[in-house]
Amino acid sequence: MGYARCSHLTQELQSQLDALSAHGVPRDKIFSEKISTRIRVRPQFEVALALAREIKAHAPHCRVLFTVYDMKRLGRDAAEFTVLADHLTDECCTPCSAAGRTASPSSRSAQT
Repeated sequence: MGYARCSHLTQELQSQLDALSAHGVPRDKIFSEKISTRIRVRPQFEVALALAREIKAHAPHCRVLFTVYDMKRLGRDAAEFTVLADHLTDECCTPCSAAGRTASPSSRSAQT
């Protein structure tokens, strides 16, 4: 699944949507919103996370990828990203970017 986000209503999401689609994420599994990371509850992020939990519950042996255009789409800074990446990894899925980097659960705070 994929998640695209920009902070301002005037910013465009299409380049992120196109990159996620080109990375192989089906359009109907891409969740997007125009919302600041300062907002703690991001509705489309929560919908994507719920889907990841559902997939993991039905297929616990499968790896669920939570794909974003760029890792900074998940948080405002490295500390916020690290906390969120750890949460996603512990709970249900592996965050990765369309550029191919993943948040490694073994190094916890590193991008590989």
